[in-house]
Amino acid sequence: MINEGSFADAEIKPPEQEPSPEVFSEQEVISALDHFLATHRSIDNAGKNAVILKLFNNELSPEVRKVMAAEESEDNPEGSVSIKALKIYNPGDAEKEYDALVEARRIVQESEDTDSLARIPRAYGHYEIPVGAALKEFLNNSGAQLTGEKAGLIVMDYIEGEDLAAVLHREYLKRFSSEEDPYPSEDVSTPSFERLFQTLERSDFVLPREVVAQIERTVEALHANRLYHNDLHARNIILRKADLEKPQAFIIDFATATHDRPADGKDALADGNIINRLIPLAKTSEEKLHEERMRHEDEWNRRLAIIEDNPKSRQKYLDIKECFTGGDDRRLESQFIGSLTFDQDFKTFMGALLKIYREDPVQQDRIARFVVGQEGNRANRPFIIKKIREWKEVVGI
Repeated sequence: MINEGSFADAEIKPPEQEPSPEVFSEQEVISALDHFLATHRSIDNAGKNAVILKLFNNELSPEVRKVMAAEESEDNPEGSVSIKALKIYNPGDAEKEYDALVEARRIVQESEDTDSLARIPRAYGHYEIPVGAALKEFLNNSGAQLTGEKAGLIVMDYIEGEDLAAVLHREYLKRFSSEEDPYPSEDVSTPSFERLFQTLERSDFVLPREVVAQIERTVEALHANRLYHNDLHARNIILRKADLEKPQAFIIDFATATHDRPADGKDALADGNIINRLIPLAKTSEEKLHEERMRHEDEWNRRLAIIEDNPKSRQKYLDIKECFTGGDDRRLESQFIGSLTFDQDFKTFMGALLKIYREDPVQQDRIARFVVGQEGNRANRPFIIKKIREWKEVVGI
């Protein structure tokens, strides 16, 4: 997808009147585009339906530079703009995204906790301009999907930054540069992207909580005003200057935004998906370890409940308990071996040991010796060893 990351407003100000689309005349935009193509013949970025053209101050007319100078700030030090050529399947595409950007920005600015939200790019105007055959071919070869004789353009602020997918990919390469890159594609729906998340979850990387919080609060604010992004993924979230120390997130690309929640099965991404996917990355190693222990505790507690409720499991528990009360180590060993054929039988056996361990402190040392001995038995398959170690973790040995 497109790295508009690129687009961001100047520092958040009180609610204000958005500039009229007539701030830039159609001819000024066309001239700027023509000048860029004549001098560069290249684009700044591209996606499946649009191209991004980054224009610096010296590439703009004096009139446009004068307007942009009033908007300069720490978020927009160069006063540059971007022109986005959207795909054109109907003449209203540029206007539709422009309206969504303006509305989303207004919602963020009018929120009581504006400073804790992600930011929305300032859009200055939308245009539909004629495109000749040569320009149309160049834009389509670069990633646009223009089908008519006009291109839709939106003029908006530009900011230095990287999309969140690129930031996470860089963090991956810092830790696993010698391994095969799991993320060679820019398609966020590919399995490789999920592998990137999973690998980072298992590493020492911790995503700043503020990144997730900014996105979550902004989505909540948009939804409270019945505005849905519908394509919110890691490439449509920009981190200013790719900064993880003092992160400021921007949400971009409102081309598919709607005022109605998409119905199940429609070609849209639920806005909450990316939030749920990022939450595990924001957890520390200690938090992950604690959660894992709680999951194991819950699993073995459920196993104890089954022993109480299931007559067959209850009888197995009584049989194993009799091995301890009768001091019959050979029978205990036989019970253990008999449980190894099926995973559920083994879990029942270990659940019975856990119940006896908690009920009878006298037997705890004997049970511990038996379990540790089986952990060291190389004949046991990996699943058995894994569950034994989880069992030991739960009882604290």
